Amino acid sequence: TVKTNIRSGDAVETTFSWIDSYSQIRDRSGQIRGMRITLAKWFYDGVLMDGGVLAIDPAYFTLTGGRERWLYRVARKHAGGAGADGFAISMPTLFEKSGAEGDYRR
Repeated sequence: TVKTNIRSGDAVETTFSWIDSYSQIRDRSGQIRGMRITLAKWFYDGVLMDGGVLAIDPAYFTLTGGRERWLYRVARKHAGGAGADGFAISMPTLFEKSGAEGDYRR
């Protein structure tokens, strides 16, 4: 289950599951041959939405540190529509986005 404030409309938060339902597909002998999975409408709509999913460069998967991966995702999100001049983000804003529980220090 996921709780988010993204695309919540008038609500403060929206809660959804990635998978709405699933079932096993069996052949005549009873052997399981696959599964049928129905994605949650909220998730499916987000995938189809223009800009709803960001591409990730294969080099991302060579990053070994959690901070490096997080920083890549922040930069990827902000750089997508920033144009040729790139983007700027202040350190306090970057700290706030990190979810760190400590105090921000210069």
